[in-house]
Amino acid sequence: YQKGKGCYTSRLKWFFPILILTASLFLGGCGGSSKNEAADSAVEQYDNNEYYPAETEAETLFDYQTEGDFAEEEALGGSVTEDEVESLTVNRKIILNYNVTIRVDDIAEKQKAIIDVATELGGYVESYTICDDQDASAHLVIRIPAKQAETFNTELSELGTIKSSSADATDVTFEHQDLAARLKNAERQNEKLQEYLEQAETVEDMLAVQREIDAIQERIEQLRGQIKYYDDQVAFSTFYIGLQTDQSLLPQSPETPSIVSGSEFGEKVKSSFNKGWVSFVNALANLVVALAGAIIPIIILVVIGLVVVFIVLKSSKRSKRKEEERIRRTQQQSMPHAQADPKAADQVPERHSNHVTSQVDKRNHK
Repeated sequence: YQKGKGCYTSRLKWFFPILILTASLFLGGCGGSSKNEAADSAVEQYDNNEYYPAETEAETLFDYQTEGDFAEEEALGGSVTEDEVESLTVNRKIILNYNVTIRVDDIAEKQKAIIDVATELGGYVESYTICDDQDASAHLVIRIPAKQAETFNTELSELGTIKSSSADATDVTFEHQDLAARLKNAERQNEKLQEYLEQAETVEDMLAVQREIDAIQERIEQLRGQIKYYDDQVAFSTFYIGLQTDQSLLPQSPETPSIVSGSEFGEKVKSSFNKGWVSFVNALANLVVALAGAIIPIIILVVIGLVVVFIVLKSSKRSKRKEEERIRRTQQQSMPHAQADPKAADQVPERHSNHVTSQVDKRNHK
């Protein structure tokens, strides 16, 4: 910017109007609070990208001529007027959900009947699931115009035995009106920003205004999406329908005792043999698989066992040879003394010699 005497000519003169617009949007958005937690959770997916105005630079200089714009933007708040409050009491926004469980004798037939009735009343099938087991069952989600909800509920009661039935109503009137006020406020500010964009003189001003326009337009799309969601939930009631049956409700043929025929007996024997053979083969295959998985540990254990046995045998043989060598040396050492003193040798008791010999035999035997 250029500084003169007593005044400032700023290239950022557009930032103050932008700041006022973003502050007004933020205050208008915060003006309405949620009155129903259940409704808030239903549209939580739309609020993940909540808009927050971009921060502007501090100490922005502005012209006093913009005070009129400030007063004008203050009047754009998202508050609800008395006329709007009066309209709330007349045009309520109610979301209706029904949960019905019916016991029937034929799942397929009753499911088709439900779909036909829903189509006649202007509704449609949102989803369905069929479980074909011993106790067959089906689950359907049907959307019916709210004005036809009670009629459809009555038709359901004629299709079978009602096991359970419940309904809940959620009033989203204030939430819907609050979103409408925010949308109106955002659209006004978008128009004002478009005027600022046309009056911008520099590239910097144009880029700054365009950023705010993009943010406002994104917020507008979010608000429209939330309003559309509420409108759809209010216009069409949702029915969660469960169909159940059991074997006791199905037609049973009387059982009469009869003698098993030869062919039937042969088939039963053949079937039993096949089952036994299949079980044997499967058991053998499982055993082979188990052995294949354990073959490496078994080989390792066998190798370790062989090594241990080899070491023990080798150690035993070495100890035996040492003992024999010691006895041999002892005998050799005693022989020179016997030759030097023959009389002493003759005096050696025969039983002593036999004792030594027996000890040697025992060691050899070991």
